[in-house]
Amino acid sequence: MAEWVVLNRLHTGHGHCKELLFKWKMADLPDCDCDHPFQTIHCILKDCPIREFKGKTRELHDATVEAITWIKALDIIL
Repeated sequence: MAEWVVLNRLHTGHGHCKELLFKWKMADLPDCDCDHPFQTIHCILKDCPIREFKGKTRELHDATVEAITWIKALDIIL
């Protein structure tokens, strides 16, 4: 299930965010399209007004319906 892959990446902080893609020379810039200078897992989860997870971190750990729904709705592949 692809959602479990994303959940594991969120837990470890090593998803395919632009900061890492930039580091691996797979993106031109490390910035988020919400104007944050670095698109990190933390930015995506907590700071990004476009993608922020509105629930609690525990919901991600428990893979609640809300967390899985949020992952499925993401417009980026982590």
